Amino acid sequence: MIYFTSLVAAGLLAADMAAVLDLTPHPNKKQLEGVQLDNVAFHYGPNQVTYMPPFGWQASGGQKKVTFRPDKAQAEASIEVFRKPEVTTFDPETVKALKESIEKSLPRGVEQVVWGPDEENTVIWNRHGTYRVTFSYSQFGQRYTTTIVFCNFNKEQLRFTLICHEADYEKLYTAFRSSLFSLEGLD
Repeated sequence: MIYFTSLVAAGLLAADMAAVLDLTPHPNKKQLEGVQLDNVAFHYGPNQVTYMPPFGWQASGGQKKVTFRPDKAQAEASIEVFRKPEVTTFDPETVKALKESIEKSLPRGVEQVVWGPDEENTVIWNRHGTYRVTFSYSQFGQRYTTTIVFCNFNKEQLRFTLICHEADYEKLYTAFRSSLFSLEGLD
């Protein structure tokens, strides 16, 4: 009986571990109204998650982070997977802690950090709300803007980040935000 219980427990543990999102990008095709489109697939245990980055953005990455690079210098977008936090609401205390954590993680030489307006529910995936923070800063005499969209799914938190020159932000953010609606396969 103990042997059987151990096998069942091991099987449940293996099934749970198999459902980890792996952000290693794999080229994929999607058929939409008779047109074949390129997108990127990720493994999610036995399932597949797909995402269609903005046209021309090149994907690279590994298990915990995938990066997309547009044709602009010093610009990139990324998706990162984190363990789901214990507090999953985006109340004022949580947002303050997120911003403090972000500021502490900025590289040396970053100056003049200015927070922009936050946005709740930029995108909603399978009834999972999102929270977006945006900030600008100077580094080595250049101005950059970063936006991060947080989403707590059932088993993990995903962070969708765009970093670029301030002058390129509106155009790149518009393309990046539109692409977020293409994410499919997560619960």
